[in-house]
Amino acid sequence: MQKKTRKILAPFYGIFLFLICTILLTFLFPKEPKFKFDFTLGSPWMYSDLIADFDFPIYKTDEQITKERDSVINNFISFYYYDTIIQNVVITNLEKEINYVGIEIVEKLSSKGFEVLTAYRLKNQYKNLEYALLKELHNMYQIGVYSKDEYINQNDIYIVENDIFELVSLSELISVENAKLDMISLLKSSKFYAEDSSLTLNYFEDIISSNIIPNIIYNEEISDQILNNNLSSLSVTTGIVQNGELIILRGSIVDENTYQILYSLKKSFENNLVQSNFVLITTGIALLLLVLFIGLFLYYKFYQKSIFFSFKNVTYIFAQIIIIIILTIIIIKYTEIPIHVIPFCLFALLIISFFNFHTALLTYFASIMMLGFFVPDSFEFIFIQLCTGIFALFSMRNIQKRRQIFISVVVVFISYASLHTSFHLMKNLDIAQLDYRDYLYYAGSSFMLLLYLPFVYIYEKIFGFVSDFSLMELSDTNNQALRRLAERAPGTFQHTLQVANLTESVVRELKGNALLARTGALYHDIGKVANPDFFIENQSGTNIHTTFDYEESAEKIIQHVTKGLELAKKYKLPQQITDFICMHHGTGITKYFYNSYVNKNPGIKPDKSKFTYPGPKPQNIETAVMMMADAIEAAARTLKSYNNQTITELVDNIINSQLNDNQYSDVDITLKQITKAKKIFVEKIKNIYHSRIDYPGIK
Repeated sequence: MQKKTRKILAPFYGIFLFLICTILLTFLFPKEPKFKFDFTLGSPWMYSDLIADFDFPIYKTDEQITKERDSVINNFISFYYYDTIIQNVVITNLEKEINYVGIEIVEKLSSKGFEVLTAYRLKNQYKNLEYALLKELHNMYQIGVYSKDEYINQNDIYIVENDIFELVSLSELISVENAKLDMISLLKSSKFYAEDSSLTLNYFEDIISSNIIPNIIYNEEISDQILNNNLSSLSVTTGIVQNGELIILRGSIVDENTYQILYSLKKSFENNLVQSNFVLITTGIALLLLVLFIGLFLYYKFYQKSIFFSFKNVTYIFAQIIIIIILTIIIIKYTEIPIHVIPFCLFALLIISFFNFHTALLTYFASIMMLGFFVPDSFEFIFIQLCTGIFALFSMRNIQKRRQIFISVVVVFISYASLHTSFHLMKNLDIAQLDYRDYLYYAGSSFMLLLYLPFVYIYEKIFGFVSDFSLMELSDTNNQALRRLAERAPGTFQHTLQVANLTESVVRELKGNALLARTGALYHDIGKVANPDFFIENQSGTNIHTTFDYEESAEKIIQHVTKGLELAKKYKLPQQITDFICMHHGTGITKYFYNSYVNKNPGIKPDKSKFTYPGPKPQNIETAVMMMADAIEAAARTLKSYNNQTITELVDNIINSQLNDNQYSDVDITLKQITKAKKIFVEKIKNIYHSRIDYPGIK
C-alpha cells in the first residue's frame, strides 16, 4: 500500500518540482529585451535582407575605444605651477647652513697650524664661495627646478601662472639632479675647495642634497580635470546608419565591418527599450521554460517511468539542472572567471552514471539550451557544449574501468579545441590571432572531469543510487556475502553463477542494465545460507523435506527470501540489489509443495497464502529477466534429454506460466522483448548442456 501511495504521489511531486524550477529560473533569467537576430562573425546571414528601420549610430569596438583612450593618456601634457615660497625657504635655509658649516671648516683648518693671516684668507674665500652658491641657486630657481616624477612622461609641460597656460620645454628648465651637480661643480672650482677638498666636499654635499627641492609642482587638480574632459569628449561612434539603408543581404558572410553594424543595431535596440514591459518579458520567459520543462516531463512520463514515479530520481535530475544553471549565473555575473572553465560535461556524466544514455542526453540538452540565454555568443556556446557533451557521454557510456575517465578527459579536450578552432576559422580570422588562453581554460574544464568519481560516491550516499563502480565491487565473488554463500551453499552458488550469466546475456540484448542484472542475480539467493539443506541443489542424497508436511516445507522454502532481505540489510546492500532478492519469485507459489498438497488432499481447499511468496512482483526488465532465468536454470537440470525441442518447450512453459500468472504486470516489457528473451534462453541452455563425446579407453 505504501508503494502504491508513493507511485500516486510521485507525479504530483514531479509537477511541483517543475513549477518550482520554472519560477526560480524565471526570476534568474535576464529581463532585458531579446534581440530578434542571432549573428556570429564569419557566419552567413541566414535571415532575409536586413534594412534599417530607424537611424542608429555605429559604435566603436571596445578595442578601438581602449586604443583611443590610451593614446589620449599617453600624449597628455601635464600641468604645473611655480611655487615661490619654496624658492625663498630653500635659499634661506641653505644660507644658514652654509654659514654654520663654513665657521666649523675654518676652525678645523686653523687648528691644523695655519697662521692668523691664513685663517683670515680662508674666511674671505669662504664668503666668496657662499655668495657664488647662493647666487647660482637663485638663478636656477628663477629658471625653474623640476623633479622627474611619475607625472612627467613627455618632453613638454604646461606651467600655469595667473590663469595663463604656458607650454614649456623641459630642456629650458633644470632638473633637481642637474641643479645638485651644478652646485657641486661650482664648489669644486672655488679656491676654498682647493685648501682641503675632502673636508669641504663632505660637508657641502650633504647640505646641497638635503636642501635643493623642486619649485615647479604638479597641479593635480587642473591636470585631472582637463584629462577627464579630453577622455569624456572621445566619441564612442564612428558613423551612422540611416533609416532605409541596407545592412546585409541574405546569405552574405558577416565580416568585421558588418558585425560591428549589427552589434550597434542590437545595442541601439536594447538602449531604446530600457522602459520595456517587465510583465510581458517575464511572461515570455515563464512560457518558454514551461514548454521546455513540459517536454522533459512528457519524456520521463512515457519513456522513463523509473524517474517519473520516483521521488529521489526526479529530485536528483532537477537538482542537477538547477545547480549547473545557478553556478553558471554566479560565475558570469559576479566573477571574472571565463565560462570555458565550467565543467559542463561533468554534469552530463553525473546523469549517465545513474540513468541511461537517452535520459542523460536529453536532460543535458535542455540545460544547455537554457544556459544559452545567459552566455555571450549563445549559438557558438550551445553548439560546442552539445557536441562535446555527446562525445563525453559516448566515452563513458559503459564505464567499467577507471582509465575510461582519463580517456574521456582527452576526448573532451580534443572536442573543445577542435570546435573552438573551427569557429575561429569560420570568422575569417588568422590562426595567429587565436587566444591560446582559451585552450588553457578548456583544458581546465576537461581535467575537472576527474572530479567524477568523488561526486559519484557523494551522490550514491545522498540519494541511495548505485553506480557501475559499486556494482563491479559487489559482483566480486570474493565479496564477504558471496564467499559465505559459496562455502555454506556451494550448490546454490553454482546455480547463482549460471543464473547471473543467463540474466546478463538476455538483459544486454534487451538494452537493459546488464551489469546491474548480473550483480543482482549473484545475490538473489543469499538467504539460502541460513538453511542450505532445505534446497535440493545443496543436498547429498537425503531430502530433509520428507520429515515436514507440505505447508511446513513451503514455509521453509519461502523463508529464503525474508532471510535474504535480513542479510542484505546486514551487508548494507543497495536497494537496487535487494530488489532482486525479494522479486525473483514475485508473488508466485511454491508449485511443487502446493501441487503435492492438492493431490494428497483432494476436496480440501488449500490456504494458498501459505504457499505464496511475499513479493513484490518484478518492477523492471532486469528483475523480470532474472525471474525467468532463475526458474529456467533450475528446471533445465531436471530434463532427461537436451535438444532443441525439449529446451524450447521448457522455456516456453516457464515464461508463459509466469506471464499468465501476471508476474510481469508491473514491468514495462513487450511481447516482442519476451519472445526475444525466449530465443536467447534456448540458445544459452543448449550451450550450457551441450553433448560431450565419449573418450575411448586403451584396449
